[in-house]
Amino acid sequence: MSTVKKILVKILGPIILSRSKIVSNEQLSPHFHLLTIQGRNLKKEWIPGQKIQIQLKDDEMRSYTPCSWDTKAGIMQTLVYMHGKGPGALWARDAKAQTKVTVLGPKKSLKLDEETKKVIFFGDETTFGLAHAIKKNIPDIKFHFFMEANDPNESSSVLKRFELEDALLVSLDQLDLICKEMAKLYAEDNSIKIVLSGKQQSIVALRQKLYSENIPAASIGTKVYWGWKDDPNGKLKKDK
Repeated sequence: MSTVKKILVKILGPIILSRSKIVSNEQLSPHFHLLTIQGRNLKKEWIPGQKIQIQLKDDEMRSYTPCSWDTKAGIMQTLVYMHGKGPGALWARDAKAQTKVTVLGPKKSLKLDEETKKVIFFGDETTFGLAHAIKKNIPDIKFHFFMEANDPNESSSVLKRFELEDALLVSLDQLDLICKEMAKLYAEDNSIKIVLSGKQQSIVALRQKLYSENIPAASIGTKVYWGWKDDPNGKLKKDK
């Protein structure tokens, strides 16, 4: 966050921005929490795929992707996966009902072109909420979902709750299987858009596999949610 933005959030947060509160924090499984937040400042337009930022401390913000948004009531929900013990995961785990929160946004994150009619979507547990949001709210696009998970048994029940039971769910290190299925779909219709989201390392590895199947870079979009910054193999490099 820029210095100017930090100052504005610190000064204006208690006065203007902290009009939201946590309605509930439902633990769906050992690693998934569904947070419901309500506030007057959430009575604004939201486009599926956009993100919000929540202030954890005066100078610390974390981004979350809403899985649902009720503009009239000023209520949004976000599905959070605890893939570590970082500040964002710990905040979501411990957030209590009736606690006031400062919410910024929504702001652009993932955007699908209006002319897009078919999408192949890949992600991990951190993107289940995003997948639900775009499937539920963009009926004009036909989606094919591919998900990887540390624990497919835990994730399957969450996917079912969020109407994603038709997704191909695999464990880690099964990207070859996903690539094979994606390549089949692309061969049937090369106008299809491929979106790779979630963990940085999986995105990089799967993208390279898709290239080996002669799928052009122009057909593949990426949206990194998290990853190991010190892993040189995890960096997304621009294509030449």
